[in-house]
Amino acid sequence: MTILLTLLAGLAVAPLTVEVVQPDGAVIIGQDHPDAQGIKYGFEGGCALKANGEYHILTAEMWGDPYWVAMRLGHWKSRDLKTWKRHATLFESTGAGHETDNKYSIWSPMAVFNAKEDRWNLFYVCYEGKQTPEEGTHMRGKIFRAVSKTAGEAGIDGPWEDANILMRPDAESMAWEGQQSVDSFYPYRVGNQWYSHYGGHNYTPIGPWLVGMATAPDLAGPWKRIPELSPCSFEPQFIENPIVSRIGDQWVAVYDSTTIEPGNKYILNPREVGYACSADGVHWQSGQRLAIHSDSEKNWSGDLRTPLGLIPMDDGTHALPYTGSKKGVQFANVGLVFVRVAAQAK
Repeated sequence: MTILLTLLAGLAVAPLTVEVVQPDGAVIIGQDHPDAQGIKYGFEGGCALKANGEYHILTAEMWGDPYWVAMRLGHWKSRDLKTWKRHATLFESTGAGHETDNKYSIWSPMAVFNAKEDRWNLFYVCYEGKQTPEEGTHMRGKIFRAVSKTAGEAGIDGPWEDANILMRPDAESMAWEGQQSVDSFYPYRVGNQWYSHYGGHNYTPIGPWLVGMATAPDLAGPWKRIPELSPCSFEPQFIENPIVSRIGDQWVAVYDSTTIEPGNKYILNPREVGYACSADGVHWQSGQRLAIHSDSEKNWSGDLRTPLGLIPMDDGTHALPYTGSKKGVQFANVGLVFVRVAAQAK
């Protein structure tokens, strides 16, 4: 269960160890939760964090039909990581019949505090819909930025107001980004500069699910692609929604990943999530797999999907909430495991 990595990024760096404290995480928000009534297909992606004395999960709720189109961004809160209450709906998609609308389908809410504004910023992905037979469900993704109307740490509770669009298909788009781009966006700071992975995927002909790198001097932008680092090579087949944390003197990204068979066929992954490490926050080592579920009857997942980020705990571990489909049911739970991440000083 313990994975020992020797990281080489042109520098000598100390080993990093990642260990799951106990596999087969508990379901913390499931189909039987009273606040999940009316959410038909469950939860996928988003982020988890601690702010203003509480734990928060911001996640995409697949509340109805059409599947993956009738979407809400929901905010859930807890004081102990065990008992969760739904706090608010942040945004909702326009859905079927509005295929040309920017918010036909919405996903991946990511919250980052902007000290310069003294405001929380919320980043989320908005797609247009399929308009011709050869197109896919989610087309021409755009990264929206919303800002909390409330100043300070308490602003995590909203309300939120759209501010601007940070990235979209444009003259700077690269061929690998495909028809779905732009997706997968989570900003993090390295020194005085902001960086984010951003994702893309081509439906016709079908291609891999990849991420590249973008950068900006401020969270509000302007965000620019970094062609020499895009697409990133640390996951050459499938990666979505990396969330980056600074741990010690290194950076760790956790993300959704799986095996892709010839023909770009997605294989269900009931046990593992992906992670990668960086010595400088910009150049990333080869992706690794972390088994957070066992190969036993205790594993409730039919397909693990998206880790929601690493939350530091008082005992030195990190809480790792994640989304994953329930075996035998078209519903995705939110689960929780605890992880030990040790990064020694150089």
